Amino acid sequence: MSITNDDIKAGFEDVFSKTKSAAENISKQGSKRLSLSRKNVEYIDAKSKVSKAYLKYGQLMFQKTAGQAVDEDALSILTSEIQAYRERIAVLEAEIHDARADIRNDAADFGKDIVKASKDVTEAFKKQAGEVVENAKEVFKAPAVKQGSEEKPAGK
Repeated sequence: MSITNDDIKAGFEDVFSKTKSAAENISKQGSKRLSLSRKNVEYIDAKSKVSKAYLKYGQLMFQKTAGQAVDEDALSILTSEIQAYRERIAVLEAEIHDARADIRNDAADFGKDIVKASKDVTEAFKKQAGEVVENAKEVFKAPAVKQGSEEKPAGK
């Protein structure tokens, strides 16, 4: 069996295809990690805002308990804000948890894909190298042909 330029070209195209696929996967991973970072920033911001709302609410409640006049509308607004922040924080916590799990799973799958692609490429190159060696053995097995008084290998 002989290796043709088309066989070699196909092998390299396969390697380039797998490399392109890996690069696209890495790009996708980067996008997911950027999205996770944004969610983390939003989560920290919401936690900070709810803490400030709790502080204001606590101050107003202390004033009310101490017998001072308190704006009931301000208490209602703060209660609504706190509830909204708590709901958003719960949603963000779930999204962050899911995103982290997704990234871990993608990383594990990507690692498996890289190992498989590496094995596939290695096997393809081993096969091609084996065929080259076999072809070389066939060439060197050719009997010598006598021309005049000198012996010359066949094919030369």
